[in-house]
Amino acid sequence: MSESTPGPWMSRDGIITPADNDQIEIAEVFCESEGDYDENGIAGTARADGLLIAAAPDLLAALIELRKQINDFCIQYGEADFYTGDATKAIAKATGAPQ
Repeated sequence: MSESTPGPWMSRDGIITPADNDQIEIAEVFCESEGDYDENGIAGTARADGLLIAAAPDLLAALIELRKQINDFCIQYGEADFYTGDATKAIAKATGAPQ
């Protein structure tokens, strides 16, 4: 799998771009539902989706680090009660690794 555009990303008016270069468009969020629209004509759902997508690189990095710290803790203290399977599945889904 190819590498993704490095984070951090930002979302502005439904357009996802690298935080340091708003000339590169990573994605655009659309919403066909009726409902709340802001002054720029962006639906509330599209805005929320855009913010979540823009946070993806940071969320992935945080999840990878958290899983590592939990695993290190388990090794250091001989604990085996911490379940990180869902985190591992989410990381695999985000990176294209086999699940």
